[in-house]
Amino acid sequence: METLRLAEWQSKKPLTVWPADVQLQIEELARSWKETHNLNAMPLEWGGRDGQTLSARQWVGVIEVGDYRVEIYPKLDQYLLDAKGVDDANDGILDSSLKALLSMIAAADYGDWVGNERAALEYEPLQFPDVWAYFLGRHLGHELRRGLAHSYVAHEDDLRQIRGRLRVAHQVGRHFGRADVLACAWDEWSSDNALNRLFKCACGWLQERVSHSRSRSLLSECLWALDEVQNTSPREALGATERFAFHRANARFSHSFDFARRLLQSQSPDFGARSHSSWVFLTDMNALFERFCARAIEAKTGMPIREGETIGTLFVKPRKQIEQKPDFQWFANDKWYLGDAKWKLLGQTPPSFSEDNSPSVGSSKAKVSPEDARQLTLYSELLKRNKNLDEAPDVTLFYPTLGTYAEPQTRQTWNGGNLILQPVRVRDFRDIDDVLLSP
Repeated sequence: METLRLAEWQSKKPLTVWPADVQLQIEELARSWKETHNLNAMPLEWGGRDGQTLSARQWVGVIEVGDYRVEIYPKLDQYLLDAKGVDDANDGILDSSLKALLSMIAAADYGDWVGNERAALEYEPLQFPDVWAYFLGRHLGHELRRGLAHSYVAHEDDLRQIRGRLRVAHQVGRHFGRADVLACAWDEWSSDNALNRLFKCACGWLQERVSHSRSRSLLSECLWALDEVQNTSPREALGATERFAFHRANARFSHSFDFARRLLQSQSPDFGARSHSSWVFLTDMNALFERFCARAIEAKTGMPIREGETIGTLFVKPRKQIEQKPDFQWFANDKWYLGDAKWKLLGQTPPSFSEDNSPSVGSSKAKVSPEDARQLTLYSELLKRNKNLDEAPDVTLFYPTLGTYAEPQTRQTWNGGNLILQPVRVRDFRDIDDVLLSP
């Protein structure tokens, strides 16, 4: 398989010219993803003078058409991609933050799904399907070992003796006067239900795409447990679980259910190319990092976090309000705090504050841009005025770091509050309590 690897917000050409129909199908998949998720722009698109350059936005993941695959990595990996120049599908990127993506998704979206088995993925080349397969297989397998979900499945058939109840209308309409054929309807307590069919479909679909031994092993265990469950197509599995209702007996499968549907929806007919085997699975890194930081703040402070709530407007009585919405608000120790998550390359050494109009990322040391500082201090002043606070609340800019330690930086702002640069560990952390670095 020919693979093009690039990072967020990067543009790159394949080593060889890809067929025009493959480029068209990739563009159609990206457009479908944009329309389905109500995005302002496509997650990636072809461009350049010859139309052979692929440009990505903040979405990380995979788009695959036939024997061609585009892999978009977190921008923290751009230096690694540029250094190795890996475009061979057989080359894995062992040191990439792709492994960290698994833990970030787990902590941000699935709470206690973060565990200590991530090391199982560290010793072989790793690709995107391996991460999704490991994520689903590990947690679904644990629940399947406790027992499959059972439910009553409705059956209807013509039998020689009564079973369940007689379908009177059908009996009179089709078998009137016959005593040897009875139209019956009954419910059977079975594991061959819509939920397990969804899991089997997702595991089977992933198994065709993974190469990592640990991921394949986990999927095989799940498929063995689901051996007696009927095989279904992704369309059928998604349709049967569209309005699925959980109860106490099967609630433990809810996380696996959400993730399996998310996987299968990525290659449903809405995203499918007509002439090629194709699939797409993307993650918005800006939104993911915001959710990840919110869970980390909750774990650190023990207080609930308000996410994306309006704190005020720029104008008093405009026709159209221009609302100001910081990423985070929380109340602790009798004080209000504000925060914003910036999925930016601020460097792996502690960034400094910019005193001029220099770029946000310098050649030697990253700097916080004046635009970010103005935005955050505006939040602080708005909250102070609208809540009649005596002091301006502190505002924190959360930024990712791959290092094991980085010291937070603090600077007093024009309105008397503090602007804090808070590093957030996005890889090699034990649990969500371990990601906000401090002195």
